[in-house]
Amino acid sequence: MQLLDLSDTGVRLIVSHALDVPAEVEIIIGGYGMKQPLKRMGTVRWQVKMENGSYCAGIEFQKYLPYRDWQNLASPS
Repeated sequence: MQLLDLSDTGVRLIVSHALDVPAEVEIIIGGYGMKQPLKRMGTVRWQVKMENGSYCAGIEFQKYLPYRDWQNLASPS
């Protein structure tokens, strides 16, 4: 799995296999300022098959990332 984009509402990822739309998935996010990784449940909203056989998928979080957590992900410890 490769992270392409992260916001307070969701993520865009490259994954090796197709996901069901709409499937419920768990996303685990770690960062520089984090003591523990964040866990968020999300819903697969869309996916596109890429030329190399991987899939680009958009996942919407069921709960927004709080600003404090968002800031810790972007800041060095």
